[in-house]
Amino acid sequence: MNTALISSHTPGSGDTQGILTAFCATRPEPTAVAQMLQELGFHLAFFLAADDTDAAAKLPPIPAQYHYEDEVGTNVAYLAGVDWPCLADDDDEPEMPSCYRYPVHASRFWLTPGGRELVTRRVRDALAVAWDLSWQDLCAVQPIVDAA
Repeated sequence: MNTALISSHTPGSGDTQGILTAFCATRPEPTAVAQMLQELGFHLAFFLAADDTDAAAKLPPIPAQYHYEDEVGTNVAYLAGVDWPCLADDDDEPEMPSCYRYPVHASRFWLTPGGRELVTRRVRDALAVAWDLSWQDLCAVQPIVDAA
């Protein structure tokens, strides 16, 4: 069983595009994002409320997450706030800064292709126009370090 799959839908055989991400200069209202995605055939598949309980520990708050999916397995994730690079996990070097640097942003999107390339392009372009997004391949933004 592959636990990495979010959807029961399998991307089409012509799908060569990987996961895309875009940093947004503004923080669109979640209702506006939901409305646009619903008009494009998406539904809310998962929601995680914002969490700022670690404020006393001086950790950044975790913004609300909205995960949408369409009938062919295309996924859009919207982080309604700033995405902070992970802090070092190494207990021996807790002061080591993160090796990732994200551009200045107020929110972030991810787009995972599903079974139809045309749908992926349509939602990518609609979101880009609505919120002036510049999509990038996720691996170009967040390279995998020491992958096994």
